[in-house]
Amino acid sequence: MTRVDEIAMVEFKITLLQMMENAGRSLAEVAIQLFNPGSATVQFGPGHNDGGGLTAARHLHSRGVEVTVVGARLERLSVETAHQLDTVRATGLRATTTPVGADVVIDGLVGYSLEGAPHGGLAELID
Repeated sequence: MTRVDEIAMVEFKITLLQMMENAGRSLAEVAIQLFNPGSATVQFGPGHNDGGGLTAARHLHSRGVEVTVVGARLERLSVETAHQLDTVRATGLRATTTPVGADVVIDGLVGYSLEGAPHGGLAELID
């Protein structure tokens, strides 16, 4: 997957923010089609997968879903994920570190670059 991302960015000039936007919009659409949730919790961490989760939160919110955004390792966000969090906050959503119950939970915590077992805040949110 790292190679696929590299090809998309280098050969096709698709930015990481564009990939996050496409992934998040598609994830939100699938969640709505499959579950028609009234509420959603979107969990995210510091990596790029997390930016897609945050984008999904924004799209769900714009479609009338009550969204709670729950983050881990907020001090270690990538530049792109921090940008997505800023965009989510601009919609009026706030990030918390405490999960809440919801009709659907979206895992934006880890992606394909995870090395080793999750620990700390990531492990707590997974549990």
